[in-house]
Amino acid sequence: MIYDELREYLLDAKAIVYGAYEVDTTVSDPYLEPVAIKLPQSVIDYLDLRRNTASNVFCRSQDTVSHHLSWHYYLTKFMQETPTVDMIAWELLYRDIVETTGLPLEAIHCMEIKMNSDPAHPYAQILKLKEPLVSHDSYQSSTSLDANTTPEYVALAHVVSEELELDITELHTPMLVISHEDMGAINHQLKQMFGSESMDAYDVITSIPTGQDVYLA
Repeated sequence: MIYDELREYLLDAKAIVYGAYEVDTTVSDPYLEPVAIKLPQSVIDYLDLRRNTASNVFCRSQDTVSHHLSWHYYLTKFMQETPTVDMIAWELLYRDIVETTGLPLEAIHCMEIKMNSDPAHPYAQILKLKEPLVSHDSYQSSTSLDANTTPEYVALAHVVSEELELDITELHTPMLVISHEDMGAINHQLKQMFGSESMDAYDVITSIPTGQDVYLA
């Protein structure tokens, strides 16, 4: 079954990641999972920048709070909208893993990873593999025959199918699909966002030369 083959591939990929990075033995035992690997320097530098910026905003708020609340109000919004670990930090981590290991990004995205931004111990841990199938109504992990394939595994299957000689038709229906009935609503949203001159959604999808992993249900 295709899901068993994908799982074996991902277990091997996880071992490759662990072998490619320095293990933080102050956080975890290198022989017990989940292993803590030290974050790449590019990620550490980016997190330091965000942390230092947040510190500057906080200090400015404290310096002026006895006179007015303007910067304190700004600090409140800043803290709500600016987490230390954001999506760019994740992209930097993904890119470094891909460049270091040679694994496809789709494989890394099938792993549930924890990133610790503590400057004393900046590390990442692969907690587990993400579930390949979810219930079509509750989006919870499922093994039923009518379960849907998660987006991460749809992408992975397409990337490694030739290498592993997989039969893509064994995949359950993807969790994310676009039906012809959806096109009207999508076009309406595009026009609201980009104006009346926005491209038609169907034209956008069919004009992508490598869009073989996008399906119209």
